[in-house]
Amino acid sequence: MEQNDDGESGDRLEGWFREAQQSLGLAGPICTEANALVSTSRRQIEQATVLWAQVTFLREAINEQLEMMRTVQLSLEESQERGNEELEKSIEDLRGMEESLEASLKNLQRTEVDKAFGHETGKSLRSFVFEDGIGKLKKTVATVVENSKSTQLDVSKDIKGLGQDIKALSENMVSMQDLKGEDLETARKGADVIATNAHAMATLLESLARHYDQCLTAVEMKKSPESAEGLDELLKVLENDSQQVEDVVNELYERRKAIETSERSVSDVYENMQQKHGEIVQFFDKLSEFTKVELPKHLATLEAYSQKQKGHVEEIFRLVRELSSLVEYYDMFFNSYHALVLEIGRRSRAERKLESIVNDMSNTLSRLHQEELDARKAFIDDRGDYLPSDLWTGLTEYPPQPKIEFSKATKLPPVSEDSVQKARNEVKL
Repeated sequence: MEQNDDGESGDRLEGWFREAQQSLGLAGPICTEANALVSTSRRQIEQATVLWAQVTFLREAINEQLEMMRTVQLSLEESQERGNEELEKSIEDLRGMEESLEASLKNLQRTEVDKAFGHETGKSLRSFVFEDGIGKLKKTVATVVENSKSTQLDVSKDIKGLGQDIKALSENMVSMQDLKGEDLETARKGADVIATNAHAMATLLESLARHYDQCLTAVEMKKSPESAEGLDELLKVLENDSQQVEDVVNELYERRKAIETSERSVSDVYENMQQKHGEIVQFFDKLSEFTKVELPKHLATLEAYSQKQKGHVEEIFRLVRELSSLVEYYDMFFNSYHALVLEIGRRSRAERKLESIVNDMSNTLSRLHQEELDARKAFIDDRGDYLPSDLWTGLTEYPPQPKIEFSKATKLPPVSEDSVQKARNEVKL
């Protein structure tokens, strides 16, 4: 009976030993794979943390550069707005002065030169204007305005182009903002789960190894009658442990699967971090290239346009002054012509007055001369017979003949009363 019990216990022990060997053979590779995943996830977490720090630094640097460029763009837009206002104001002044010149020329056109001046009938004051000069000036004005408008459009186009470039860069940057710190924290938690499972697997592997060692010890004790003491107790332990071997192996598989799942999430975060890091480094290089090459080109172009626009404004101011001088000159010409008409009338009245005075003086002198003749004749008639002729030879001389001449240097033109009346209405003295 004891032999049967010994045989039965030996068979069971042999089965437990084989099972222990098999389970340990399965558990070893499983745990090795798990340890490899632990090492991989730990390395990926460390690298992801470094990449996250670099990405965060680069992202902040990029945002600062983009904000700086937006500030530059805003400053350029404000400068353009002020320049446009100045240009529009100068063009408005120029247009106003053109209208004033046209009004002055129309005044000359509607003013007919009085025929008394010896010109053909219907000739206006406009005929004295240098029309070629006026035409060239108007053409210059049109060209300057057209060029200034063209430069204005070029400035606006370039600033708009700069804004579009900055907007495109900003939009690309926005697409990189989806990498969040929570992703890294999730990965760290996944790594913690991996470490926890790995630690548990190590404990399970240790229990399987201990079970295997105990099975081996029991086999050796079974073969050696001297070591039979304590074998029964050991067999009871092995019997109890053997019932848990399958569960332990299954748990190892489950924990390895959990590690694989967590490692996949860690790996996803790491790979995503690598991708974002590569993208943001590439974007940073692109942005650096833009700030070193494209942005200076934009600024240089805008500076050239700005200087060109200043030149247009200065030219417009010069034309305004020239037009103003012409307006003043032609207004004075218009006013002076009518003043001339009134001046001729004044001179005519002065001549008539002077002629009247001269005539009165001539009549007075003639009367006085006649009175002197009569007085001398009366003296000779009364005393001449008693005075020797050789006493004074001047006794019988005539009195001096007074003479006043009124000579007109130039005959005044007989301007019409209509011209005089118009002159009174128009002249500004």
